[in-house]
This record gives sequence, structure tokens and C-alpha cells, in this order.
Amino acid sequence: MQLCDRGYAGWAYDFLETTRDMVGLQIDWATLKVTFPPGADDDQRGTVNSFLAHQRDEQSGRLVAYRRAWIGRTLDLYRGSDTKVIFFRLPRGPIPRPDGLSVKLTGSIREFASRPT
Repeated sequence: MQLCDRGYAGWAYDFLETTRDMVGLQIDWATLKVTFPPGADDDQRGTVNSFLAHQRDEQSGRLVAYRRAWIGRTLDLYRGSDTKVIFFRLPRGPIPRPDGLSVKLTGSIREFASRPT
């Protein structure tokens, strides 16, 4: 804990982003084959492989159950009031995975949207 307290201002305000880039990165989404740009280091390769070029995750239903519970509670809190609850999709990064790589069995937000209230 003491390590976190020391130097926080410097970490937060003096942080310098890397000057490395991924110009030239290519991903064949059908085969998940990645062509890395010259000079890509192990950190960049690992990040691309673990966040972008991986097989589809199996759906267990845990995320949709979580969303149904917590979004449902939030909507219940504002039900009957003049408050509008708006959901929008945020960009996931500079290279989003195509939607076809994950097949959604259900859409919890769409289920809430179909309710009359």
C-alpha cells in the first residue's frame, strides 16, 4: 500500500505514452492470422493475440445474468419517473473485433428495450 501512495502524482501527471505504433498490422479475421509490423515487440504481439486474434469465447450466460440483474435494478429505480435511461455502445478500441466473431445468444439490453415501460 505504501508503494501506491509514493509517487502517485508523478505516475498520474507525468506519464508519457509510448511512441511505438502498430502501423502495418493486418489481421485475417476468417483465420485469425496476424501479420505484425516490423519491429513489433513481445508486449505488442501478446496484446494483439490475447485481445484481438483469439477464438470466440464460449457463452456461459453469466454476463447476461449480471446485466439483467443490475440493469434491471437500475431501470426499476427510475420506473415511473421522468428520467430517461439511455444505453449506447462505446468504441472498444482502435481495432474492434468484427461482430461476426461472437454470436450472441441473447441481448439483455434489447430485452429491456422491448418492455412496454
